[in-house]
Amino acid sequence: MRVCSSLRSARLPPCTWPFIFPPPLFPILHPRLKHSPPAWNRRRCSTMIAPGRAGTDRTTGTTGQRPEAIMLLHLERVLDDDQLAEVRRIVEAARFVDGTVSGTATLKRNLQVDRAAPEFDKALRIVVGALMRRGEFKSYALPKQITLEFNRYDPGMYYRTHMDAALMGGVRGQPMRTDLSFTVALTNPDDYTGGDFVLETPYGEQRIRVPAGNAIVYPSGMLHRVEAVESGSRWAAIGWIQSMLRDEAQRRILLELETLRNRTVAALPDPEIRERFDWVHTNLLRYWVEV
Repeated sequence: MRVCSSLRSARLPPCTWPFIFPPPLFPILHPRLKHSPPAWNRRRCSTMIAPGRAGTDRTTGTTGQRPEAIMLLHLERVLDDDQLAEVRRIVEAARFVDGTVSGTATLKRNLQVDRAAPEFDKALRIVVGALMRRGEFKSYALPKQITLEFNRYDPGMYYRTHMDAALMGGVRGQPMRTDLSFTVALTNPDDYTGGDFVLETPYGEQRIRVPAGNAIVYPSGMLHRVEAVESGSRWAAIGWIQSMLRDEAQRRILLELETLRNRTVAALPDPEIRERFDWVHTNLLRYWVEV
């Protein structure tokens, strides 16, 4: 009872409430905007993105966010300047092959680094290591396996609307289920024209262009495309994650519970509160996780 009374009497600042409280906590990628809008909170290292309904200004908070909305994760500066320069140096020196080796010629026209190239593993380790050092990525994805490719889109290259395959070969050749996908930008939006990354959500299309070193993580079942590059060159690391939890709703529950725990404990540093949150979170992991 002491925990309940402590929570009831506490007044947390609005910015500390967790994801499960709808209005208007999420900086939004609005369907009408080509580039990431000013509403993104630049002070944070990561942002949860809840796609808004087409035609509704989600940046003003005029409507509440549906709790069941598909959530995307924007991670800023996954690769720092040195890591980004090193990955670019490795990838630029590597041998590229026709991207149709991993897709259908009628859908895609791009280039990707040959997985057999000796440079591939080094670049992969840098990107995966950088992702795994981000606590918010691990909380969001609960990764079990990660694999990736490095691709390049020169003028006229594209990837038409598609959904990622449900099964792929992992780093060691073992089949893996794709629960989440990600893109880590290796070029800045000003380095090319066209080439928008477009996600089709139940609330409309989301056009995404992020700075080099930033990442977008999204459910693998979402339709998406890369529009034709008009000039310059678009480089990215694209990857897939098998989560320890295949169910997106369960991942969402655990993420929001962890967020609620962290923010409540920060406002009310009571060991009993922390212990009760940990008990719930740990047992849900035990019941749900596949290892």
